[in-house]
This record gives sequence, C-alpha cells and structure tokens, in this order.
Amino acid sequence: MCLESVEIMSEWPAWIQAIGSVAAICVAVAIAYFERRRTEKLTKFQRERESKDRQIKARSLVIAIYPEMLEMNDKIQGHWKDNGSVKLITIQIPNILLDSTRQFYLLEDAGNKIQQFVAVARQFNRMLKEFRTKSGGAYTIPDNKKRDLAILLSSASSLLGKALGLIGPIHEGE
Repeated sequence: MCLESVEIMSEWPAWIQAIGSVAAICVAVAIAYFERRRTEKLTKFQRERESKDRQIKARSLVIAIYPEMLEMNDKIQGHWKDNGSVKLITIQIPNILLDSTRQFYLLEDAGNKIQQFVAVARQFNRMLKEFRTKSGGAYTIPDNKKRDLAILLSSASSLLGKALGLIGPIHEGE
C-alpha cells in the first residue's frame, strides 16, 4: 500500500502539467476569440464612421454645386432656338464644377454624370471655338457639324438632368 501511494504521488506532476497545458490552450483560444470579436467590432465601427464622413462630404459638395447646376440647366435650355437649332454660344461651366472634379467620386453615379456633362460641354465648346477660329471670328458651320453640336447639346442637357435628379434628394436632405 505504501508503495502504491508513492507511485501515485510520482504521477501528480505529470497530471498537473497536463491539466495546465489544457488550461493554457483554452485560455489561448479564448483570447484569440475575444480579440477577433473586438477587431470585428472596431472594423465595423470604422466602416460606419467612414460611411458617415463620406455622406457628410457628399452632402457638403452637393450643397455647393446644386444651385450652380440648376442655373446651368436653365442656361443650357436657353441654347436651343425656337426652330430646334442650336444657338452658337459656348456653355459656361461654373468654376465650382471644375474645381470639384476630384470630389465627384463621393456622389457615385451622379458624380459620374457630372463628369460626363463637363466633358461633353467642353467638347461642345471646343467644336464652336474650332469653327470660330477657321472663319475669323464668325461662325460658319456645315450642316453635319450643326447636327453634331445639337447632339452634344442634347447629351449635355440629358446628363445634367440625370445628375440633378440624383443629387436633388441629397440636397434636400433625404
């Protein structure tokens, strides 16, 4: 009997070590689990904050450009003569639109439409300038080029209208 108790006592350190190892593994798994949850919560919080920041920046941009775009829309409508032909005047692109092009990504599809509008308006203006230069200040435009100008103006008007439709709700705070 004494011999058996000595044998059992000699196994205790191995058992204690085994239990300690299992406990250490459990603690390591728990730490990893809670750390992952904490990281996920932090990531979610950061994404939400970035989304809010983006929305605030987008709304600020819209507040700055919307009135100019409305005015521009009215002016573009004034480029059409009563007979459906195009008045040969350049499209004045507001500086706020030109200065804000790097921020249009905030407006997603609306920003894309605004960038397309600016590109088409510039193309329209270049075409007018080209004909003015060729004819010494007066416009002498062949009929096929007049159609091209009408198509560009129609495209510019459409793009601007779509952009206004997309950013209107943002401007109104919706």
